[in-house]
Amino acid sequence: MKNLSRFFVGAAALVLLTACGQSKVSYEKFHEKAVAALKEAGEKEFDVVVKGKYKNDSGEHQMDNVTLYWKSGAFLPTSALHVDEDIVAGLLNLMTADLVSEDENTTYYVGGGFKAVTKTDDASYTKTWNKYGLPTSIKNENNNYTVSYK
Repeated sequence: MKNLSRFFVGAAALVLLTACGQSKVSYEKFHEKAVAALKEAGEKEFDVVVKGKYKNDSGEHQMDNVTLYWKSGAFLPTSALHVDEDIVAGLLNLMTADLVSEDENTTYYVGGGFKAVTKTDDASYTKTWNKYGLPTSIKNENNNYTVSYK
């Protein structure tokens, strides 16, 4: 009887742990939840710090503690004098979870935040967002950066 009780306690713990993690979902469910999350994020204000690197047509760019604001539903530079902040704010404004498009090579996850994993023959790409649909990390062969919020 004691072993049976342990089994049920263990099974219940496993179910609870699974429920707390991210679940694979359809694109439609991902998008629906992301739109709702971003509406909630529009009411929040955060100090934002970006660290890492990204690569575009003009080369590789290092982001060492680029600071921004999330305010009024957008990423904003902390000063008009910081060109790097303008560029990174513009980049992040295009990377919220609600703007992710459907792709047959992408698997979508929701739960405690959002995640999209794209795999092709040539590369893989992982993007994560917090519970508000705001980007927290982007990783592929050209990009590797994290975004934190306070």
